[in-house]
Amino acid sequence: MPKTDLWTRIKEARIVQVLLVYLGASWGILQIVDVLQDALDLPAWVSPVALILLLIGLVIILATAWVQSLPSTTQKEREGEVPGDWQVAPRDLVESISSGDVPHLTWGRSILGGVFALSLMFGLAGVAVVFKGPITSIGPAEAGAGVAPTGIAVVPFDVTGEDLELWKEGMVDVLSTNLDGMGGYRAIDSRTVMARWRERVKGEATPDLQTSLQVAGSTGARYGLVGSLVGNPAGVRVSADVYDLDSGEKLVQSWIEGEESDVLELVGEMSVDLTRKLLEATGADVIQAPRTASLTTHSLPALRSFLEGEAAYRRSDFAGAVAAFEQAVGVDSTFALGWQRLAASYQWLDDISSELGAEAMEKAWENREHLPARDRVLVQADRAMVERDLTILGPLLEASMTYPDDPEVWYLLGDFYYHYGQPSGMASEKDVLECFERAVELDPTFTPYHIHLIEWYIGVADTLKAKEALAAYQRLQPEDDRASGYLPLAVDLFLSGGDRREEVLASLDTVPERALEEVAIFIPWDFFPDRAWTETLAREAFRRTGSRAWQRAIQLALWGQGKLQEYEATLLEPENDGPDRTFSVAVQKVLNLDLTPELLAHVRSPTACREAADPGTDCSFAKGIMAAMDGDRDEWETWVGINRDLATTLEEESNKIHSRGHDAVATALEGAWAYYQGGDLPAARRSLQRASRVLAAGTGFVTRWIYAGVLEEDRPREALEILETLTGPERGFTRVRMGRILEGLGEAEAASEAYRVALSEFSGGDPDNPYLVEAQDGLERVSQ
Repeated sequence: MPKTDLWTRIKEARIVQVLLVYLGASWGILQIVDVLQDALDLPAWVSPVALILLLIGLVIILATAWVQSLPSTTQKEREGEVPGDWQVAPRDLVESISSGDVPHLTWGRSILGGVFALSLMFGLAGVAVVFKGPITSIGPAEAGAGVAPTGIAVVPFDVTGEDLELWKEGMVDVLSTNLDGMGGYRAIDSRTVMARWRERVKGEATPDLQTSLQVAGSTGARYGLVGSLVGNPAGVRVSADVYDLDSGEKLVQSWIEGEESDVLELVGEMSVDLTRKLLEATGADVIQAPRTASLTTHSLPALRSFLEGEAAYRRSDFAGAVAAFEQAVGVDSTFALGWQRLAASYQWLDDISSELGAEAMEKAWENREHLPARDRVLVQADRAMVERDLTILGPLLEASMTYPDDPEVWYLLGDFYYHYGQPSGMASEKDVLECFERAVELDPTFTPYHIHLIEWYIGVADTLKAKEALAAYQRLQPEDDRASGYLPLAVDLFLSGGDRREEVLASLDTVPERALEEVAIFIPWDFFPDRAWTETLAREAFRRTGSRAWQRAIQLALWGQGKLQEYEATLLEPENDGPDRTFSVAVQKVLNLDLTPELLAHVRSPTACREAADPGTDCSFAKGIMAAMDGDRDEWETWVGINRDLATTLEEESNKIHSRGHDAVATALEGAWAYYQGGDLPAARRSLQRASRVLAAGTGFVTRWIYAGVLEEDRPREALEILETLTGPERGFTRVRMGRILEGLGEAEAASEAYRVALSEFSGGDPDNPYLVEAQDGLERVSQ
């Protein structure tokens, strides 16, 4: 059929109008189904079945519209061969079905069929509700489930066996004591339970299950625990079931066997098992279900302390978490998850390089065989980050694909990106944010996930998300120092606009010095796009605090804007006479910027970096790089040797973090010599690539800048990938270099964009900044 004829037929059938009316009616039906399902507790299958019926009905309705629009249908209706538009004609319908013919489609039949199908569905759902079972009849009103949502009532056990009768009520006392406070659950006092029991159960009779659960519900509990103890010649068997008193559903089941003389120990082990299973079934706000498999301890005190620590950790009370986790591993030294959480708590209190954290993580690693595969990967990742082993990125990415619903995996990947991946050029700011956002989405009540996310929203100037995330954190943790301290202060300092900025500056003298210092330490201000405001703010904050962190913020803001003369002037200030000055000069030298004789004289002093036994990676790196560029082999070999020796010494002292850093510095220096003096590009590429996977921050920037130079020779695309990751204060410089490479590749539009970014970065800087001049010239060339 020609297309025009088909479209004419569709219009004549009024298919579009019919479709719109049907979709509107279907939406209304689905809303009604949703309301009824919640109100009447209809089975879960009702919604999908309703959707399927409506989809089938859509086909029938569209077919009916088509049939009813046919001229032949109208003719047959007039002649009485087929029913009219709105007739059901049941006799004709039955005859058609009986003879195996497809019934003629009329609006009456289609609508009646839909009503019949939906009525049948609701009828079956109603039957399912009626016959759900007798236990649900206790309901939340009778059970008191809504009164104490975490309450557990242990009712007297069914006891069989000689001389075991004391455990009938004894189990109420023992299990109530064991379970009280475990994972946030509250055991109903045994005296309350027994009072309700005696009101409903007369004499020594053993009640049925429903009566036992009604007793539990009458105490105001949410969960009821019923059980039995059976004695036999071989010993005793203790079993327990926990029911949700709201739905009547059995949630968890546990049992254990042993000697009669060991009943208390057996019940202790069963209490641990019940807690694990109950947390997995109901405790998402205490510990994530995937983590419950890692609660490998058999010690009730250890588990109790761990859960107390986990609750403190979830609300960002890291000091309280440390105390509780220390107790847990003190009771059970093989408790791997306890050690892992202890390490994480130490890192939050101190930083990711915490020595106590490293020791605790090593203990977790030693006991990893007790953990399931998922958690072994996470412990491996934690340990690798502590040791700055960036090869863990592969296993972490694989874990994020294998366990996409595990917030711990996403948070750990984000933490890796935050501390090492982004500073090492292995991730972007977007990667960091996406991981933290995913962790918060999966477990929004786990407050540590929120902290880094808020910090990064502020750092990248996402005002709306920063304020929303901060408000969410304040609702969760209103008493936390961060919620009222440096986080809202940072939002005010960085994200205020207009006249409010001046008010912020004027109010800094009234701000607690500690909070102002924490802003400089924890907020990634070096990514904040408005570097002029960062400079203004940092100058005022430095005046107020004298903080080295704010002083460094001033310098990097000047550097990022291309205010090179002011930047050099700050380096000559007496308080900057040290390793930072040496490193800053090395950066300028690597970028081929002119250096004043005064600065060069300072950093080329024979004693620079040699005052301390450990000269630090930044200073020794800078001295070695400058020696490699100058071709001073003796000086270069000195710094390579110092770093190799330090790496060996620190390795022997089990200080793997700093050992790996010095080893990477030595490797980077070897790559720099091969590039600047040896002309051995393959060797330079191997060394610089290896070092770039370890070195972060300033040393990482310089290493990757030189590495990009090696790649630029014959792998310009790879060089661009490296430079793309160099953001922060260096963005203007890297974009000029990218523009140069893109021009060489003949990509004028991309080169133009790179030059424009650089011009924007340097707009308030020195007019004779050579990178600014190159960006201006480059943009003019590619625009012709």
